[in-house]
Amino acid sequence: MFQERCVEGILSEEVIGALGKEIVSLLKIMQWADYELISKVFGKNDCREIADVLWFMTDNCIISYNMTNGYKLAEIVRGVSNNSNDELSPEVLDELAKVLSERLNNKDTNISALEAIVFVKIRMGGVLPEELRNILTAATLLDLVEQYYRAGHRFDAEYKKILKLLQTYLFLQKIC
Repeated sequence: MFQERCVEGILSEEVIGALGKEIVSLLKIMQWADYELISKVFGKNDCREIADVLWFMTDNCIISYNMTNGYKLAEIVRGVSNNSNDELSPEVLDELAKVLSERLNNKDTNISALEAIVFVKIRMGGVLPEELRNILTAATLLDLVEQYYRAGHRFDAEYKKILKLLQTYLFLQKIC
């Protein structure tokens, strides 16, 4: 409880700023996000400002950085931020969909970002939003379903529900 209140205070706009709150909201739905993705999604901001905010949040253990995958929310921050009502604006979601669409068309794309956004969006609302349906295909999701089908037995009931929704969506994509 005390830790949660401390983290909530750190995640306030007074501490990390408006851009920092938006980046946290992005990292709530993306397990990992590299600098390129973050800078494209928040392209209205200066690259230096984005780098400074990322540096500040990394330095204060709000996020961590991995050279292979990029930025990730600290686990305690993820837990607290998932309980908050902060969401990305429709404009930022549109930009994210655009960036993901570009990456899906690139043959070298790593689908871990797609994986994260699908699981979290389904968990939050039970269905995929229209902007994601426009860029996802059954073929794109097939690898995800196969990869997590076996791992799904280890998840708690909520994640099993998510996996079942994802499998149903894939099935519907095939027959439609």
